[in-house]
Amino acid sequence: MIGDTDMSIIEQKINKNKALFDVNDPIQGHSDRFRARLNKIHRKPVKHQKNWFSKPMKIAASIIVLMAVSFAFYTYNNGNVGLFASETTDELTEVEDYYSSLTKRKLVEIDDLSAGDEDAFALKENALKNVETMDIQTTQLKQDYLDSNKDTRVFGAIVSNYRLLASALDKVIENLNDVQDKKSGSI
Repeated sequence: MIGDTDMSIIEQKINKNKALFDVNDPIQGHSDRFRARLNKIHRKPVKHQKNWFSKPMKIAASIIVLMAVSFAFYTYNNGNVGLFASETTDELTEVEDYYSSLTKRKLVEIDDLSAGDEDAFALKENALKNVETMDIQTTQLKQDYLDSNKDTRVFGAIVSNYRLLASALDKVIENLNDVQDKKSGSI
């Protein structure tokens, strides 16, 4: 709170400097100097002139890029619907057909052996997961084969992958036969 002595000191200072507390209009040029200072602090961004043709040029460039990409894709795909079918060799197709039919036969045998048994069913599910993983790997190898200009080493890796899958399925069939033998021996 302000006391009487404090108030009198303030009043004395006001009375002494009364000329400074003038309520009249500022001197000539004050507002111009004030605006100049404000403009110096807050400069307006420079507006760039827009070209009347920039938007149509952007649209035309986009259309040209789209046409080029479409043409490149059509040329690469050679107009065929199936990319792999048009580029695979007869030898690769023959290997795929052979191992595909072999895998189907082994999966049918595994399905027959695992019917009605929980342990056998778990082995079957594990085998199906392995088949799915091997299919993904084989698909990647096929793409690598086509990308490598049909390198024989990649072709060998594809065949090796198919053989590994067949071997794994044989092992599952062997394990299922063992499970059935143990069950029939314990009865």
